Amino acid sequence: MKGKNRSLGYNSLSMIKDARKIKSKNYIPWIDITRGFAVLFLIMTHVGVPVFLNLLTFPKDYFMHIFKTFVNPMFYFLSGYAMFINYPQIDNYRAYLKRKLKYILPNYLIWGTIVFFLTISWTYINSKRLDEYFKVQEIVYLLITTILNVLTGRVNVLFFVYLLIQFYILYPLFLKIFNKFRDPIILFILVFCLRLFLNFLSWQEVNVFFLNDFCLIIPYNEKHNIEICFFDMLFVFTHMFFTYLVFFILGIVCAKDKRIISLIKKNQFVKLLLIAIFLLYLFSTNFRSYLFSSIILLIMVSIFYEIKISRENQLKENTTEIRKIESQEVKRKTNLINIKIKNFLWNLGILSGGIYYVHPLFGPLIEILNIFINSVIINLITNISIYLFFLFLISLGLSALSLTLSYVLVKTIKNNIKQSKYIIGS
Repeated sequence: MKGKNRSLGYNSLSMIKDARKIKSKNYIPWIDITRGFAVLFLIMTHVGVPVFLNLLTFPKDYFMHIFKTFVNPMFYFLSGYAMFINYPQIDNYRAYLKRKLKYILPNYLIWGTIVFFLTISWTYINSKRLDEYFKVQEIVYLLITTILNVLTGRVNVLFFVYLLIQFYILYPLFLKIFNKFRDPIILFILVFCLRLFLNFLSWQEVNVFFLNDFCLIIPYNEKHNIEICFFDMLFVFTHMFFTYLVFFILGIVCAKDKRIISLIKKNQFVKLLLIAIFLLYLFSTNFRSYLFSSIILLIMVSIFYEIKISRENQLKENTTEIRKIESQEVKRKTNLINIKIKNFLWNLGILSGGIYYVHPLFGPLIEILNIFINSVIINLITNISIYLFFLFLISLGLSALSLTLSYVLVKTIKNNIKQSKYIIGS
């Protein structure tokens, strides 16, 4: 068995699992490549790359908004697209639900608990309250608070998974409604308009539910109360649920009617028109909404749409092909770069779920390094423009560090734990 694995280029159990995945008849390589692109920009966003780009170039939040408008929405779009490809119809809801929640639910509960608990712990360290933190009563309180926040979806960056679980549960209902429309784009327009209406209510600060002060308060000790605020839970549902449902439905629509993305990919005029519309929205108004990011999202997806990976690349046997290209003329170097970028993004995409879960663990380390480096260069550089440029470069370096650490941790878990899908997904 070991000899066979070596001949195929495998060096771990995780590579064999990846090989099985890509042999599936429904496997679509460009989806993983696009996921790799999205998770790369997710890390950059959380480390602060767009913030420093804003400071360096524009006084407003243009770059921050551009990054945000396609990172999380892209994950929901790709999930909706993949769902329709794999489940164009559902005959047995119980069997479907068991299959879909088998891994993602344990993943969310495990990493939601770890991430939220460590986030709270980090606040104690920051505020120098370690003497309080190590008391048993305080630890119990933090655990209760963590569990409540995980169950209600208030887990910082992992809210993506919380909403995705809800979309998976409701997907058969979406599918039934979806099949009643002759033109699938109509459903997307209806959901889009519903979200615009809810956004209008929020924008006008109209609280139609009158639940802003409705909290269940349970006394814990003299310092803490355990609070369950129904308005917060309702806000997560109405604001976040319907916002990202738009992109999930858009993914289903584009999987049903493949002409949409194909038209954008092939027609340069359509692509330029969409870019012009998005830039007009971005620069002409202060109104910011994720909904309009569907424009830039479709453009981004069209770049990767139907990109294929050769069987050699899929099974990690692309070394020979790359060596051939390296030995040819300079004009072929572009092909080599394209192959390396494609493989890099594909490898990230294969592990994107796990990277999404674990990358918050390295937040405190990145924050400490950022503060330390900032304190050093502020004493060395007096010119504000050069200073901001160095901060931007540092943020890129810290993004690379965070991505590398996350990737290595995910690979380690996959290689050393037999049932790693229950822990890390991917």
